[in-house]
Amino acid sequence: MLPLVGGLEVCRRIRSVAPHTPLIMLTAHAGIHDVVLSLALGAGDYITKPFSMQVLMARVQALLRRHGSHNGNGSANTDAQPIVRGPLTVDPLKHSVTLAGRAVELTAKEFALLTLFVAHPGRSFSRGELLDRAGHG
Repeated sequence: MLPLVGGLEVCRRIRSVAPHTPLIMLTAHAGIHDVVLSLALGAGDYITKPFSMQVLMARVQALLRRHGSHNGNGSANTDAQPIVRGPLTVDPLKHSVTLAGRAVELTAKEFALLTLFVAHPGRSFSRGELLDRAGHG
């Protein structure tokens, strides 16, 4: 429960300034009316409490795949293109990794970190940046 404004109003406000930003409602309200209204207002998904972190991560990944070819302002997102580094290919849109043509199975966190590293070769990252990217922050 938000202290000053309800989740539906937050959804309305976000949509008024960022109509293409992926949005997931995390709420204690499980009524059909709340779900339908949230989706009608522009939420991409609706998750009721309690929820598992694995389900949340899977739904975030699914929502990002659906919105993968656009960034928050609706323009093309070049980060969605496959990244090739020698025999390694990371495809953020398909959430897939191949090494020398063979599929590599990774967890969502491993994939997020690998994508970060191959997209920014030679750059170092703070612990906080890595934790944020891995879904701990």
